[in-house]
Amino acid sequence: MAVQIISTQNDKLVFQVEIPLSGNIGVVEDKIQKYCNELGNTATEHLLKNLDTDGSPIMVGNKSFSSKGTTRKMYHTPYGDVSIERHVYQSSQGGKLYCPLDVNGRILNGATPKYARML
Repeated sequence: MAVQIISTQNDKLVFQVEIPLSGNIGVVEDKIQKYCNELGNTATEHLLKNLDTDGSPIMVGNKSFSSKGTTRKMYHTPYGDVSIERHVYQSSQGGKLYCPLDVNGRILNGATPKYARML
């Protein structure tokens, strides 16, 4: 793998990227783009996970919500799609599910804010 996380420090990721520069320039440019996208997807995946809850009960307005567990969701980013497990919540009265990650991340129809602006 050409893109590796070297360390995570508080709210930072440190990457190492190895890009072979030999060969046809068109091929090398494709590799550069591929590794930039891989780095972007990995960083965005970590960012999204940090916006999720730990599954503890939460209050939304004056209603208490409990986690129904995690479900996998595909998110669209400028670097490609990432699929992550995130918590979904529901009140004891039932009704619509609530996803803190989608609210905290300002996700619009599965798209991150930057990707939504690009569209």
